This record gives sequence, structure tokens and C-alpha cells, in this order.
Amino acid sequence: MALALALGTLVGSATSAAQQFSPQELALLEARYLDQVLVVAGDQVVTDRQLAQQLQAPHWRRRLEPLRSLPPEQANQQLSLLQRDAIAELVEIFLATQAGQDRGFDPKIVDLLTDRRFRERAEAAGGFQKFSNDLRRSGLTPESFKNQIRQQLYRFAWQGAVTGRQPGTTGRQEVDRYVRPGELRKAYRNFRQSRFVSERDLIGEKEATYELKELALGFAQLDGRSRAIERANAIRDEIEAGRMTVQNFIDRWKLSDPDAEEKARVVLTRSQAAGVSDQTFGSRRFFDFLESAAPGDLSPVFESDGAAHLFYVDQVTAATPAKPFQDNELQKELRDHLLQRQEAKRLGRAFGTLIRENRLSDQGLVEFMLSPEWLERPR
Repeated sequence: MALALALGTLVGSATSAAQQFSPQELALLEARYLDQVLVVAGDQVVTDRQLAQQLQAPHWRRRLEPLRSLPPEQANQQLSLLQRDAIAELVEIFLATQAGQDRGFDPKIVDLLTDRRFRERAEAAGGFQKFSNDLRRSGLTPESFKNQIRQQLYRFAWQGAVTGRQPGTTGRQEVDRYVRPGELRKAYRNFRQSRFVSERDLIGEKEATYELKELALGFAQLDGRSRAIERANAIRDEIEAGRMTVQNFIDRWKLSDPDAEEKARVVLTRSQAAGVSDQTFGSRRFFDFLESAAPGDLSPVFESDGAAHLFYVDQVTAATPAKPFQDNELQKELRDHLLQRQEAKRLGRAFGTLIRENRLSDQGLVEFMLSPEWLERPR
């Protein structure tokens, strides 16, 4: 029905369209002229074709690839979520571009920068003719690619103004990018007590790390729990006696499983080891073993729900304490981190304002794009 109505607009009426075109021609016209509108965002629309092009971007293709191995129903559910995220990203692009244009950034300067960047890209690609051919193979023209650059410049100018990275349209900073000394000291104290490894890493504090080789003997493969534990203890005795090494067993298993070497390699931080000890082995014995372990040590047999486990300690990297607050390099890294976090919050708030102030036809999408999940994500 949608096809007939659209073709009716093109040739006068739905009836005359059906009479004038063969089924093959109708299919061709559908692909060429019908581009379903998915959502209206301000003065722009997001269409099926734009969504398909967006999903060809490398970061979306990386997210799409794992869906191939999922069952159909689960793959479709995940695809719907990815499409929602891609549509939301397109809406943000449209709104930020429009916001840059509405702010009154000088179009002459934007055009000048657009031409300059286009020339740079063409020269890097080997000349204008080769670059034009490359663009056509990608479904673009030089003018459409210039338009992408122009929109990107408006978008980045708006983002720079609302985050304080660059001046606004008046030539002055609209918001400051200053981190006060008290904020630095507070962040340092908070990071020292943080449960997040990345925040402790930022101040130079690193946990002890254990590099292990694991021999896991599944209960199912060895006809039951008692047989697996008995075999694990026998292997341990052989290694302790020097008749075999852990690597000998791994090499033997590689004959039937080429990935055995990679599967046997385990790297754990101290906090991860505590979690494995509690959640996998149900006691502190594994953690206590690692706390006093040295390279070359062989663990006792540990039992999980489905296997018996032996661990050989390859390497132990000692923990390092946090740098003192007075360290100038530390303060610079802390300041850069706080500025990035400040910019992310400002950008999230600015996008939230754009979404509220502009007309979006899909209320469900509006609610999603105003959620912390979307506004606080890394950009």
C-alpha cells in the first residue's frame, strides 16, 4: 500500500502507477524512491537509508559482528537495540549541526575551512581525480563529502563552545575550563579509596598481578567429580616429582584443542583473585595461596562446580603505592581527567537541552535519549 501511494505521487495516482510499471520496475522504484522516515528531529528526518549508511561506520560494524553467532530471536532483539542507538546518534548529529548553524558561526569561515580540509584529504588520497573516484565507489560525490565536512565543523564548533574548549560566536569563552586546587585534592582522596581500578591507576596505585597457567579437568569429561579430582592430584604429583611439567600437559592437550595454550593462560589482579576465590571456589583458599605465591609455585587442587583446577604461577608483579599528591605529573594527569569529565557532563546537559527544545516524533526515543544511559555515555 505504501509503495502504491508513493508511486502515485510520482506519476499521478496509485492506479496509473500500477498500470504503467512492471513488477520488476516497481521493485526498482521502491528501492530508489521509497525511503521510510523513522523519526522527525527538529527540521530533519532520519530515514531507513540514513540508518543503513550509519550502520556501515566501523564502530557500528564492530558492534554488529557478534550478532552473527547469536540465535535468531536474540540476534533480532540485539539488532533492534543497536538500531535504536544508531538512530539516536543520527538525531544528535542533526541537532548539534543545526545548533552550530543557529548560533551564527560565520558561514564564510566555515566554507573556507571546508575547502581547506577537502583539499587536504584529496592530496592525502593521491590527488583530486583519485579522491573523487574513491568517493564515488563509497556512494558519495565531492559535494556531498564537502557537506559532511561542513556539518562536522558546525557540530564541533557548537560542542567546543558549550564545553569551553573554544570560544563561542562572540570570540569569548562561554564557560571556563578551570579545575580549582581544592577539586584536585578532593579527587585524589576519592581515587585512593575508589573501588574502580582505573581511578586508582590514575594516581599511580596498582594492584599486585598474578600470571598463571591453569589445568582444568572437567567432571563431565572424566566421568564424575571423584575421578576428576583424583586425576588432578595425580597430575600434581607428577609435576612435583619432576616427571612432567605444566607445559607438557598443555602441549599434549593442544593436539586435540589448538586453543589450549590460550585457554590455560590466566591473568588476575589481587581484587579479581579475591572474587574468583569466593565466587568460583567458595572459600579464601585460592586467594590465600596467591597472597604468598612466588613464580614456580604449584597450587593445591581447587574444586569448582564443574571441574578440578591446578594453577602454576608464572609471574607475580608486586603492588605499587599511589604517587604523592605533590607530584607535578600526577596533578597534571588528574587535572586532564577532571577536565574531560567536566566536558562530558556539560556536553550531556547540552544535548539534553537540545532534545527537550526540539520536536522529536518518537516519544520513546526522547525518553531513551534523556536517560543517564545515553546522556552520560562516552562521546
